[in-house]
Amino acid sequence: QEACELAVERVIEKNPDWRSIQVGFIALGKNGDHGGFCIAPGFNYAIRTPDEGNRLLNSGSRI
Repeated sequence: QEACELAVERVIEKNPDWRSIQVGFIALGKNGDHGGFCIAPGFNYAIRTPDEGNRLLNSGSRI
């Protein structure tokens, strides 16, 4: 998730009207780690694991 947070901060730095846009990022690691982050609430993503099956997750947000 940390990489996604950094990416969102870069988008915010380059867009003075960042509160009027939505952008979200998802990061996946080779070992199964995952995370997501976006500007405004409402961004989610789905994962599937052998143990837990399908899951829909809400990402963290800046606002």
